[in-house]
Amino acid sequence: MKRSPLFPACCLILLSSCFANRAAVDPYSYAPQKQQSLWRHPPQKEVVVYEVADGALTLAEILDIALKNNPDTKISWAKARLAAAQYGEAQSPDLPSINTNYTYSRTRGITLPQIDVSAAKQTYFLSQWGPQLALSYTLLDFGQSRAAANSAKEALYQANYMHNRQIQTVVQTVTNQYYAYLYQLELLNAYEQDLATAETTFRAAQVGLDAGVKNVSDVLQAQTKLLQNQILLTSQKQNVTQAFSSLLTTMGLRANQSLELQRYPDVPSLEEMVQTVEELLAGALETRDDLLAAEAHLEAQKESVLAAQQQFFPTLVYNLNFGQTS
Repeated sequence: MKRSPLFPACCLILLSSCFANRAAVDPYSYAPQKQQSLWRHPPQKEVVVYEVADGALTLAEILDIALKNNPDTKISWAKARLAAAQYGEAQSPDLPSINTNYTYSRTRGITLPQIDVSAAKQTYFLSQWGPQLALSYTLLDFGQSRAAANSAKEALYQANYMHNRQIQTVVQTVTNQYYAYLYQLELLNAYEQDLATAETTFRAAQVGLDAGVKNVSDVLQAQTKLLQNQILLTSQKQNVTQAFSSLLTTMGLRANQSLELQRYPDVPSLEEMVQTVEELLAGALETRDDLLAAEAHLEAQKESVLAAQQQFFPTLVYNLNFGQTS
């Protein structure tokens, strides 16, 4: 049975599929699927349910908006997808390199008579055409390509963990700004009550002065206290506006955006929040993405060093050239 010259090429393509993983076809499957989603290894499905309370945005909805619009999460997400693409590119040595071309040439020539000089010259045309195929596949490189791919994979893990860390940072910042805004609102309410009290005291001092039971100094003190409370209230209104603008900026919205926020979010029970120091440290060491990113960066550097060391070894390459010219 006569085998086609392309039979070894088909075998190499099938063999390469055993070494190249999914990153060669879909590298973005190794990166966070959305800007606001965390990455886990192995990937896990995330189900997030938000409850809207009477049209006012809850803290969970505020965080969701911030994670979608915050520029820092956009940058970290783009870096993770870039690292995923680079990891997919690192799989290319496990796949054969195929080059094809088709050539066609036409030559015009003249035949001169050899004996009879007076004979007419003859013109002829010569056409050449044919397909060409060249296949190249690395059979053995002593682990150089595999070390480079592992280095790209660890660099991808680092980018993914840094994206997770950026999400955690945004969540912490938005949460702090949200509660700071609520604090400024409560402080504004307190200043309004102080102002109402100062106005009542000032009116009572005026009535007492008219009745002869108060002197002018009592009225002046009440008036001074009233002016001080008015100044504090005006300054506090500015603080409320600044706190709200900072929250909107972190959410990736305009600073003059009009939003209604939930004033009193649900607070978990004290038993759910209380943890020992040992438990907090153990959880931080296991789940802090910046520490995991640093570990992945170290592994990536180790694999890069290994790939550089393997460059001193020879590389065994299989080349197949097949074509036909007519």
